[in-house]
Amino acid sequence: MLRRLGFIVLCSLLASVHAAEPKPLARLIGHEDGITHVAFSHDSDLVVTTGVKTARLWQVPSGKLSHVLAGHTGTIWDANFSPDSHLLITASSDKQAMVWQVLGGKLLGRLDGHTDWIVKACFNPSGDKVLTAARDNTARVWNLKTGKQIALLAGHQRGVADASFSPNGEYMVTVGQLSARLWRAEDNSPHAVLRGHRQAIYQASFSPDSRLLATVSEDREARIWDVRTGQPATTLVGHDNRIYYASFSPDSKTIATAAYDNTVRLWDVKNGEVLKTFTGHSQALRKVIFSPDGLYLLTASVDNTARLWSVDTAETLAVLDGHQDWITDIAFSPNGRYLVVASADNSATLWDVEALVAEQSPAVTGDKNEQ
Repeated sequence: MLRRLGFIVLCSLLASVHAAEPKPLARLIGHEDGITHVAFSHDSDLVVTTGVKTARLWQVPSGKLSHVLAGHTGTIWDANFSPDSHLLITASSDKQAMVWQVLGGKLLGRLDGHTDWIVKACFNPSGDKVLTAARDNTARVWNLKTGKQIALLAGHQRGVADASFSPNGEYMVTVGQLSARLWRAEDNSPHAVLRGHRQAIYQASFSPDSRLLATVSEDREARIWDVRTGQPATTLVGHDNRIYYASFSPDSKTIATAAYDNTVRLWDVKNGEVLKTFTGHSQALRKVIFSPDGLYLLTASVDNTARLWSVDTAETLAVLDGHQDWITDIAFSPNGRYLVVASADNSATLWDVEALVAEQSPAVTGDKNEQ
């Protein structure tokens, strides 16, 4: 009798632990040879995933496949929605960028001109221009209505690794091997050349208020620049390996950096001091982003997991460990309700943020981290 009672108790405990494990709302399956990029539409109703030759549109939160966008002949490295969520731009190793109608998944046009892989493509905040960046050492600005090239942004060597518009639409940034360049969006003229990194620059990001720009590098430093003057503002030093990604907080007061030393650090933008260190991943980090409300961080690692963190306590809130290969990309929905994790295992998982935060069991929270 006692043995039977003990068995029942054990089964009950195991069931409660199992029930507490985080489960995705949906698993997005269909790509081959890995997923390279994920992004939500601005209305949070759709998510796009990209891979070899195709992009796929999925409904949120059901995870139902809406459209397969076929037309590219190479790997699609980037995809982003227009501000009104009606259009999508894709960038591929086939040297083309393509504009798609989201409703119906129809191909509307091709942007031809680059002579090597296109690695980035995005809309300006007003939605009437597209910026592309490629390994042919150039970035290009396109008129969305006509599909014609407006400007050729030249000067980099060894390819352009990243490019984006400032949130206010006044500036553009392009990232080359050892320098980043700021351009005036009004007339596509050069504004400033940002030099100082000693090794390859991986990424650049504007602050939400468009006043600052951050660059991260193999030299283990992140640098913050004044956009208006093009002058350095702060250098963030402390990581023990290359810094691969940086994201500003929604209020532009702090910045998070993800590095190959397996950690994320949160910095004060004004004085460059480390506010918190987030530890828990067992291998290099590839990306870190803030939730829209600034309460959480989401990280992507080559240890096959993503993690959701409390910004306030630097504690792990959830370990998203259902993938069988490294995490290639992550994103929060603009409304903050959902997040998506993409992997080289050919799948992406869609999660409910509120549910992850609510499940504070040992199976979910993992370890706690000191500042």
